[in-house]
Amino acid sequence: MSRVQIYDRTKLPKWAQSEFDRLESDLHSAEKKMREMMGTSNEGTEVYLWQGTENFPLPKRSQIRFRCDPARDYPHFDVSIRDGRLRIYGSGCFTIQPQSANSVDLIHEDQK
Repeated sequence: MSRVQIYDRTKLPKWAQSEFDRLESDLHSAEKKMREMMGTSNEGTEVYLWQGTENFPLPKRSQIRFRCDPARDYPHFDVSIRDGRLRIYGSGCFTIQPQSANSVDLIHEDQK
């Protein structure tokens, strides 16, 4: 029995070939949108995915929203760089708890 090689799509069923084509098209479309949204690397705000991966720069003065509950928009924290400082805006009151000399936890009032 011969083994089907991933890179040889012609040996796959037509429905699988079509699915590969659709996924490839979706990927190219998403990459294009991401490139259009990205800033340049010298603007200071980047998306750091994981060690060993490429960082993605964001447009200047970007604001990033972190939701405490992914299923809801509230509570959340908006984070940005303003005048060389990290600015954090909470959707309500929050507490800052130092963890070490270079680390803090932000606890939203709804999480207490």
